[in-house]
Formats: sequence, C-alpha cells, structure tokens
Amino acid sequence: MTLFNAVSVLLLAFSMFGVAHAQGTAPALTRIILPYPSGGSTDFLARAVADKLRNFVGGSVVVENRPGGNGAVAVQAVSRAPTDGSVLLVTAGSALVINPHLYKNLSYDPAADLTPISRLAISASVLAIRATIPANNLRELVAWSRGRGQPLRIGSSGVGSIGHLWEEQLKSATKLDVLHVPYKGVTPILTDMLGDQIDGTLVDIAGVAPQVTAGKVKLVGLIGAARNAAAPSVLTMDEQGFPGVDGLSWYGMLGPAKMPDESVRRVSEAVGKTLADSEIVAKFTSVGMATAFQSGSEFAKTMRSETEWWGRLIADRKIKADE
Repeated sequence: MTLFNAVSVLLLAFSMFGVAHAQGTAPALTRIILPYPSGGSTDFLARAVADKLRNFVGGSVVVENRPGGNGAVAVQAVSRAPTDGSVLLVTAGSALVINPHLYKNLSYDPAADLTPISRLAISASVLAIRATIPANNLRELVAWSRGRGQPLRIGSSGVGSIGHLWEEQLKSATKLDVLHVPYKGVTPILTDMLGDQIDGTLVDIAGVAPQVTAGKVKLVGLIGAARNAAAPSVLTMDEQGFPGVDGLSWYGMLGPAKMPDESVRRVSEAVGKTLADSEIVAKFTSVGMATAFQSGSEFAKTMRSETEWWGRLIADRKIKADE
C-alpha cells in the first residue's frame, strides 16, 4: 500500500467515525451524574429513570453522586465529557437557574457549559416539620412558634438553595423569627429533624415521603397555588392565609456543551419514552412528582424564563450567598 493510499484509508476511517458520532450512535454505557449526595428527590428520580432508560438507549445506565462546589463538581464532569450522550447530568433546576444569580465566582455557566436535553419532572414542595411539634398545619405552627418565643429552626440544602429561598419567602409571609440552618443535602437535614435539632425544612414531598409514611414527619403547608394528590389533605400556604411562598421545583437532564443535535434528539426521545412508562408515572405520582417531558429546545426556553424569574426574586429580596 502506498503512503497516499494508507493516508486515504485513515482519513476515511476518521470520517466514518465522525459520521457515526454525528448520527448519535448509542454508547455501550450511559453515566448519569448528580450534583447531590444519595437520598433526596433528585437521587430518587434519577435512579427511577435510569432503571427504565436502559430499555431505550441500547446499553447499561448507571447513576453517580458527585456533590460539591454548589454543583460545580458534577457540572464540570459532564461539561468535559464526550458529546455522544454517554455522560449526562440530572439535576434540580436550582443548580441551573438560581446559582448563577447567587455566586459571583461560580465555576460553571449552565448556558455555556451544558446542552439542555429534556425536562424530566415537576414536583410538589412543602413545609415539613418533625412529628413531635404540636401543630398540624401552618397556622398552628405559627402560633406554636410565637408562643414558644424561640426562632423556628429551618434546615435547607445550603445557602442559596431553593429551600433557602422558600424560607426567605416564608419569613416574609408569616413574620416569624426563622433561623436558617444550612446542610449538604436532605439526608442530614432529616437526621437532625428526627433528633429534634431543627424543627423543619422546605422540601419536595419526594424527599420526605418515607418519613411521612412512618409518622416521623408532618406536612403542614404546600408551596404554590395548587394542592397535590400525594398529600390531598395538606392545604396550600395561600389557603391558610400566608401567600407569597412560590417557585416551581423541577428536574432536568443535560449533556455537555456542543452536543450534536442528533445525539440530543436520540437521548431526548429515549427519555420521552421512559417518562411515558406507566410504572414511572405511578412512582412519581406517589411522591408528589409529575412527569413533565420537554424536548431539548423546549427545555432551553424553560431554563431561560426560570433564570429570569429567580433572578428578579433574588434581586428584589437582596438575597446573597456565602462565597
């Protein structure tokens, strides 16, 4: 074989590799990376989706928890990954639309470092308190807290987390003295709640569903304007006379920046089929979630509008996070 022919063969091989890559050839292994520790709503959702997604992506699907750096550890791992859909990020929306407004030195830019693939779900969120508190709704909790003459100790998944922002709204709505206690995830929050170290947390229902079932945690007020089938007896905070605690909790899947359109389409279609599965729908509904599929382009629009909404809230309330 002449040198010219050898070079031609190599160029053809690389060309064919590029075509296969552009066509979104399914990888043998798909890794879903989460920016949170195990336990909690995102972990529940990601593992439920992974169990079904493998039926549609043509390979194995594994979930990895990589907390740290306000989401930076997980985002950077995905942003530096191949663009073939083999490494994906599943995250709560706060890491994408809230953190950029709070941290001046945030080491990632969701718009520049990631490609929206699919919105996965929206979730009902609630004020949950330890069962030992003698209150069954928000009105009773407010009365108990005022009568005790001590701050209401509310845990969140960190300064600037969506739970912290809900807490700031709760303070304004109830005029209570609220002590913010930041943690690194839902699991340590629940540990301290059950140990009477804190009084409650503002969280997605999925994050506390087992503790509610076990009678260790009570739900006293839903965030937003609508009740939820997973907790039909729990009144919204608006209904109880404390309006203004709002902000949709949602989850999405993203890939690295500059991910080819065909790869985005392939993964997004697989996610759409996964979320249509009746078992997934039932599992999500049981913990106050609803499947809420959006294609990559639709999800990108949602991210832009949510970024603007939270940005206005954070600026209006002058909320700042520790750097």
